[in-house]
Amino acid sequence: MVDFLICGTQKGGTSALHEYLSEHPDLCLSATKELHFFDNEELFQQGAPDYAPCHAAFRQKMPSQLAGESTPIYMYWEPSPKRIWEYNPRMKLIVLLRNPIDRAYAHWNMERSGGRRAFPFGKPSRMRRKESARG
Repeated sequence: MVDFLICGTQKGGTSALHEYLSEHPDLCLSATKELHFFDNEELFQQGAPDYAPCHAAFRQKMPSQLAGESTPIYMYWEPSPKRIWEYNPRMKLIVLLRNPIDRAYAHWNMERSGGRRAFPFGKPSRMRRKESARG
């Protein structure tokens, strides 16, 4: 059974925390970050899903290890909290938040490095300037 989840915001530090916690001997984090189990609509269409695929993502060395995984969007996906509670009402949630400006810059930088944003950080795109002039 999964004991804790790391959720939060994109570019909020969930990857770093996942890596740090995976080194702790009393914890077992999923081999893959972002399982997207509790936000997968297909799994929940027929009611309670088969949790075996979720459990298969963990390779616990000792039964006493706490199992956890990191999927940031659980914080935003409306059905997730109920699904998580139905799975494990004692689930612990670690929610990571970040200074909004630092988070926005990290997100912009990720988009820019992927070739998706060409405008400078902090300056609205031409389209946004036109929209705000109308508004």
